[in-house]
Amino acid sequence: MRRRKITPNPPLQPLRIPSGWSVDFNDFYEVEPTFKTYDDNAWNFKEDMLQITHERFRLLIDLGWYPAARSTGGFGLRLLHLLEDGDGADWENPFEFVQTRSKLKVVKTIEDWLHRDWSSRLEPSKK
Repeated sequence: MRRRKITPNPPLQPLRIPSGWSVDFNDFYEVEPTFKTYDDNAWNFKEDMLQITHERFRLLIDLGWYPAARSTGGFGLRLLHLLEDGDGADWENPFEFVQTRSKLKVVKTIEDWLHRDWSSRLEPSKK
């Protein structure tokens, strides 16, 4: 019986995340989207790659690859409003949405959203 070699996960994609933001989960690896459907690298490209929230401003950044593990897919990056009742986010009405195959564009957009002055654009939640 031949054993399949398990390859370790590649390093996570570096991001500059300022205080106030919380990483809920992170499977956004430093891998370019150049793969064949269902090869070993394809499994790094799934619908739930990265989620970052800011509770005070009720924001959620969500990153995924659609369709998952498919070489014909692309990144879907959403900036969403967290619902006041604490029951998720407003997925039907994102503030911003980016669809691209460029990892560089994804990183630049995420960092732009993370470092934007949200206090002048949104009313913070009352806690």
